[in-house]
Amino acid sequence: MKPSKGFQTEKELLKVLLMQSRNRNCMARVWVIFIFGVFQTTVYAQNAGQLIKGRVTDGVDPLPRVNITIEGADTGTQTDALGNYSILAYPRDVLVFSHVGMKSVEIIVEDVTSVLNIELMPVIQELDEVVVEKRRKKTREELELEYASNKRLVKSTFGILDGERSGFSLRVIDGSEINLVAGSIVNVIQMEFPGVRTQNWTNPRTGTSGPAIFLNRTASFGNAKPVIYDVDGVIFEDAPPIPIDNIKRIALISGVSGTTRYGAIASGGVVIINTNQGIYVREPGTDKPYDMAKLRNNFFEESNAKEYKRDALPKYLEELLASNTFEEAKSIFENHRKVYGGSPYFYLDAFSYFLDVWQNKEVTWEINDHIRTSFGDNALILKTLAYLLGKAGRGDLTLEVYLQVFKLRPAYGQSYRDLANAYSEMGDYNNALKFYARYVESRKLSETTAPSMGIDSIVLTELNQLLKKRSTELEEAHILSNENAIYGTRLLFEWSNSEAEFKIQFVNPQKQYFIWNHTLEENHDRIKDEKIKGYSSEQFFMDENLIGNWQVNLEYLGNKSFDPTYMKATVWTNYGTSFEDKKLYFFRLSEQNVNQKIFSVTNNPMLESASKR
Repeated sequence: MKPSKGFQTEKELLKVLLMQSRNRNCMARVWVIFIFGVFQTTVYAQNAGQLIKGRVTDGVDPLPRVNITIEGADTGTQTDALGNYSILAYPRDVLVFSHVGMKSVEIIVEDVTSVLNIELMPVIQELDEVVVEKRRKKTREELELEYASNKRLVKSTFGILDGERSGFSLRVIDGSEINLVAGSIVNVIQMEFPGVRTQNWTNPRTGTSGPAIFLNRTASFGNAKPVIYDVDGVIFEDAPPIPIDNIKRIALISGVSGTTRYGAIASGGVVIINTNQGIYVREPGTDKPYDMAKLRNNFFEESNAKEYKRDALPKYLEELLASNTFEEAKSIFENHRKVYGGSPYFYLDAFSYFLDVWQNKEVTWEINDHIRTSFGDNALILKTLAYLLGKAGRGDLTLEVYLQVFKLRPAYGQSYRDLANAYSEMGDYNNALKFYARYVESRKLSETTAPSMGIDSIVLTELNQLLKKRSTELEEAHILSNENAIYGTRLLFEWSNSEAEFKIQFVNPQKQYFIWNHTLEENHDRIKDEKIKGYSSEQFFMDENLIGNWQVNLEYLGNKSFDPTYMKATVWTNYGTSFEDKKLYFFRLSEQNVNQKIFSVTNNPMLESASKR
């Protein structure tokens, strides 16, 4: 697609805005979206931040004197004797909660953030004579198996090192984070690791000359030695000529730590480089990395999950569910409206109730209109309403709501995907293509390896299906992604509150299970990615070889506010085929720490039927 007119002017404006955004005294926050080669800018001028309140505990008791700071700024506060705090912050600010003896927690502020109740976990020291079951030191075999999927691990001549448990300074950079235009290993190290410098150096032993890496902490540069290189277990004194795109991981060890392992030759430090051809444990009989998520010896028992039901409900919802007639339900709604009328969740619950139980258009659509007009500036509430409208089969209204959300959150990846999907559901495939493509181009997804998880993966999956199934109807059916279409049973989970924590358990026909953790404690990098890109969704594809009935369970762990969390689950069977079928589920999550059965799905029913003939 050709760039639009005025591109140079917009590009010059972008440069000015970027320079201003780097100025700490500038009051404007600048978000930049790259769309089809055209820079479009949206400037949020905020004269005042948003007040965030909450309570910090250790899981049981309140924690006083917890430090709450804004990363990169001098602003901060402390919790009082009851663990309470309040702080003024802007969207995209990073709040850091820290306390002596506790693990620090980082939370990225969003436009709807107002309450953050934080639970800090104690730092557990690993002693030789003390065995801590959850924190035990992993064996060499376990690390070998985990290497392919754990970006914190790096292989050295002396075994696998963990960037978080090494006991010394060890920063590991994944290959996906490296700037491919760096040109050389030396440039990569200089760009990615602070505290280093380069200088031309002649190796007195080999006589070779070239740029070398030195650690700045060396007192006398004239007597300093450069780093050595450990590449897939082979030691190099000079920078190895490895293509940048062939680096899987790279890590830096300081001189003191390096000497204890490598000897005097490493007194200047060690750069560990793992290449994509490096040896790692593979699945038996394949050339693929060992799959840590593969179901093996974990067997599920029915007693470990109970049937889903909406427990711990507010009084108004309990009374509505107990009503016997429509007139009685409407009277209960009107009476509670006098008390809860200021709460958007009251209207969302009432909308869901009347839609499911009475299908009364008059009251249902009156509530819909009230939510959109009274809470139209709250993207979280609108997104939840869109879930319910989709469940009601009102694609036209769903599209209208997602357009409202897009205007509120033009920098959120979820906004692009939801709007594109809404257009596709309405049969407007050209507009669907435009919004999918906008996100693909903004993230440069067509130029990188296809992601396996997150919003990037969801967009690429749906875009490829759109191009495959509707190419003859699209005005511009050029391929923006070269990934093949995916078939089978697809599950897409979407949740309203980005701070929600939960575990999804997938039980296969052989009664083995896999658990996906969505918690800050166990999946910190994932949740950080969600906040940066702006999304709250995940997709899964069931193993095509495990045909039969799968059970899906969910354990809700709460969120950092007092508001409920709503989850939408979409299940496609025979996804991407002419036999494709779709089913929607909607859940109000309230009861915590209970593993509940939320639905079951027959994997590959078309293939299963064929196998029984």
